[in-house]
Amino acid sequence: MLSIIKNFIENLDEFRHDISSKFSNLWITNSFLAVDVFFVLGGAVNSYGWFNKIQKLDVKPSWRSVGYWLRFYLHRALRVWPVYAHTLFMYSYFNRLHHHEVLPTDNPISQCSKYWWHNLLFINSLTGAACAPHTWYMSAEFIFYLLSPTFLLALLKSTVYALTLVVTVIALSAACTVHSMITYNLSPTLLHWSKPPIFNASPLQHFLEIYIKPQYRIGPYLIGILLGYFLSLNTRPKLFDSKRIRYTANFIATICACYSFFGLYPIVQGFNWPLYYLIFGALHRTIFGLSVAWLIYACHSGLYPALNAFFSNRLFFILAGLSYSVQF
Repeated sequence: MLSIIKNFIENLDEFRHDISSKFSNLWITNSFLAVDVFFVLGGAVNSYGWFNKIQKLDVKPSWRSVGYWLRFYLHRALRVWPVYAHTLFMYSYFNRLHHHEVLPTDNPISQCSKYWWHNLLFINSLTGAACAPHTWYMSAEFIFYLLSPTFLLALLKSTVYALTLVVTVIALSAACTVHSMITYNLSPTLLHWSKPPIFNASPLQHFLEIYIKPQYRIGPYLIGILLGYFLSLNTRPKLFDSKRIRYTANFIATICACYSFFGLYPIVQGFNWPLYYLIFGALHRTIFGLSVAWLIYACHSGLYPALNAFFSNRLFFILAGLSYSVQF
């Protein structure tokens, strides 16, 4: 909403400076971090549902279960395609009713008549999201879903092996992020409200080079897969019976969340801390995913029944059911 309002404000530069420079406004400046909550939830739902289902199977799926995995992918696609395809059709149809003097040919909605198939194949996050750029998330998460059997089967075989694999992939993703930040002189995150002079690239370039690309965003999703696995075990380690351990875990999760949100402050102030920026850009999303995962695990495991009762309120069920269609 704020991004829409700012287009109608006369003193736009002053408004942007006020939003981006104040510490108290970091929840707005760094609001894009909220997307990683959905990556954690997506990975957790995928993993939790899969492990619960295979417990009822006499024969566990493996890499050789081709038919099983084809149904696994098809089930996901059929849930997404109907509304998605209808939306893309409407974009393309109504675009024909506009003169291009009103709606420029490079407008993202205008591009849907040419690049709609990128979206339906869920590759638009890899090809630049020319059509309906806000749907990049669906592409990225579907790609993670395609890769998820690697991690699900690893967890089925050995928890230690799976943890090693997850840490390795997250480390590679972080290394790729650092490489792109150095190559293109990109900021650690998408800075929509301001661009410190120490960064040459525009917010649009950051959006296309890092923000929408799945190889840079997979960390929180993998945290979600691990979360879903531990939730499916339906057992709470005796370790968490200790209040000291619970308080320590809460403290660490809070520090992780605060670092991810408020660690952006030196960046918007334009401090010349290049090493800090590289570390923050590479890790802050995954660290934030860890804090969200702990909150979900603590509520599900009965550590905080009052908080769990609030998040389990039936009012949220209605909003959750609408969330997919509303994003279009």
